[in-house]
Amino acid sequence: MDYTLGIDGSDRTAAGGTSILLVHPSTGETDRIDTNFLREDTDHFLVISTRTTAREVRQKLDYYDVDDSRAVILDTLSVERGYSRRSSDRVHYVSAPDDVAGIVEQAERFFEEHDGKLRVSFDSITELAYYAGEGEARKAVERLVDLVDEHDAVALFHLSDEVTTTTPKPATATSSTWWSTSTSTATSISSSNPLKRVTSHEGVRQARP
Repeated sequence: MDYTLGIDGSDRTAAGGTSILLVHPSTGETDRIDTNFLREDTDHFLVISTRTTAREVRQKLDYYDVDDSRAVILDTLSVERGYSRRSSDRVHYVSAPDDVAGIVEQAERFFEEHDGKLRVSFDSITELAYYAGEGEARKAVERLVDLVDEHDAVALFHLSDEVTTTTPKPATATSSTWWSTSTSTATSISSSNPLKRVTSHEGVRQARP
């Protein structure tokens, strides 16, 4: 199963099982890239946010005209911060942004309950590593990448470029395609190749490690 990525309007595709790492400045504007990725060629998508609340995620989807009827949102912040919240079939919560077991459990639930073309956006590894520590973040990302592979889905993981030297590198991945954008860098996560970045100012293009 192939997916149209939709990054920067490109018609490039990625095979099911691909996890893409989007490396960008911590202040980088990535909402447009993220929502383009979620909008295209999908039946259901999961947004895991360690950076913003479910309410803010819904606002982002609405602003960029993404059909939120296909969305499942995992909010890792609201419980710990005491914000008002409403659980539903499409909005879930974990106790804190360092609750890696809860994050993985909710991702497993998403894949168990949904069929078809599935996408995951994880925003971001940076905050997960900050709250839970690098070791726990690495384990969580490895498990999420495995789930994406097992269910023939695609995923987009966000990471600030200030911490790329300690990026969690999952044990498995099905793709070795590397991507870059005019504002950020994206690459599939692969244990068979060291993490590397491709720079471009010509929109999205394909490169090989």
